[in-house]
Amino acid sequence: MKTTISKTGVINGRGNWFRWVSYLTAEERAEVRNGGVVLVRDDNPHHTTADYKLVTYYEGKYQHRNYYGEVNI
Repeated sequence: MKTTISKTGVINGRGNWFRWVSYLTAEERAEVRNGGVVLVRDDNPHHTTADYKLVTYYEGKYQHRNYYGEVNI
């Protein structure tokens, strides 16, 4: 499966309930809705945060979660 690294996506919020991703392109949003892998770079220095976040789609919202898989740039 193809992995897309978003250049426009922005991570907003942290925690369980208040997290979302904004500024995804139309192609990236469609890929997430169809089960594709779209990643957004996360520059948060906290030790429990992964370098990339996986974008997920749930109940009409684009959310993020830590991604621990391999990233081929």
